[in-house]
Amino acid sequence: MQDGLPRTVTVDLTEPLAMESTGVCGGIMDVFIEQWLPEQALP
Repeated sequence: MQDGLPRTVTVDLTEPLAMESTGVCGGIMDVFIEQWLPEQALP
């Protein structure tokens, strides 16, 4: 996020290590990430 550009990243929660957590169901998802700065907040 150093360049400030929005992007889509793939999060893979199917690895064995992730499956040991009781809070993660597993799976693969695409996540859109966009930088947000407080001065961009709506009044």
